[in-house]
Amino acid sequence: MLEEKRVKNLILDDGSNAIIDLADAPRSIEVSWIDGLVTFREGFGDGRINGWVLTPDAVQDFSVDRINGRDAIRLTHKRCEVLTKHLVGYVQNIRTAKIWVDSVNAVYKERMENRQKVSEGRETNFRDYPVINDILEKKVNIVLPGAYQYSWGKLPSKKLSKWEEKFVERCMDLLARETSISRSSLNVRVLDFMPHDYDWLSDRVFYDYDSFEDRITQPLELIFDRQHRHDKIGVNNFSFVISFALVYFKDSDFKKQIGGEHRGKITSTFREFLSLFQSIATTKNVILCAPYNQSVYYTFYDAHKQGLFNLYQYFHRRHDIESLAVWLWQHTNNGIVACDLGEVKPLIEAIGRQQGQQFKGLLEYVEVPYERPIPVGFCFRKDDEIWARIQEQSLKGC
Repeated sequence: MLEEKRVKNLILDDGSNAIIDLADAPRSIEVSWIDGLVTFREGFGDGRINGWVLTPDAVQDFSVDRINGRDAIRLTHKRCEVLTKHLVGYVQNIRTAKIWVDSVNAVYKERMENRQKVSEGRETNFRDYPVINDILEKKVNIVLPGAYQYSWGKLPSKKLSKWEEKFVERCMDLLARETSISRSSLNVRVLDFMPHDYDWLSDRVFYDYDSFEDRITQPLELIFDRQHRHDKIGVNNFSFVISFALVYFKDSDFKKQIGGEHRGKITSTFREFLSLFQSIATTKNVILCAPYNQSVYYTFYDAHKQGLFNLYQYFHRRHDIESLAVWLWQHTNNGIVACDLGEVKPLIEAIGRQQGQQFKGLLEYVEVPYERPIPVGFCFRKDDEIWARIQEQSLKGC
């Protein structure tokens, strides 16, 4: 059982991060000096946040306050547009705590000043709608192709599909009509496909002064909308996913336990799979691994919070396809990778590249239902309601 939240160390000079160590949770809070992201690893329990990243635009400030008659560090932030106060931990040395808090708050003050520079420089009648203004002012809509792959390997450029082209063109037509601007004066620039993760994408969708040149005004990225992390982007949903994949070696302990040929889903519900997995895990040392900060990871994270699954005992995380492939190769007997269905082929291909093409045939996968259908859609910048509405209307017309 975790102790009360007591701050053990406050660290400011750890290279790229400011850090708080709780007595029972080292590196419980990391604040990036570079981009202001706040990473929580406080462990599980009441009043604790674990495995979640808060984007800088949601941070109001850190403060040293009296809580329950004691000095403590508190974080005030927005979560799903609601202002929230979070107890970081009780402190013994108030002077050291104030130095840490003041140093970290300077990061967010600077970001607000930079954003103000951008806002003051906007010149059109739509200056209160940043994406609309910047498309009109710069005469270009910058589109990222919808070819997401959780990997940093070299990949070929990808053209828009016919459906994507139609969607983008319809958005541009509606934009021209909404703003009374000639459509012929506005261009569309399609970026080369760039492997990336969620934080890379959201920082460029909700761009500021520092990232203006790298901005993405229309991402065609499919976002699995579990609403765990969307403090600065919204999602226009247009479909659902109902299952994810388990990838494993055909001669693994897991395969021996489930036996036979499995077409489609291995169980009819997610809870049935948890029961099956844990019955196997009691006799065999099977372990799951999933890409961090994706829908599959949060499925097991939520199950852990509900007391249905032991995240500490049975679960590993990796950040990209290449590292997932390395992990699975290192756990040929007892390893199972849980991932989105679209990542099965890239994962198997990565093992082929790393270990030899002959090993690809040793792998197979089955499907597992999500605990509920997960909405999927394109994301948009939350503080531009006109551009969000234009994209929503365009989706209905495609």
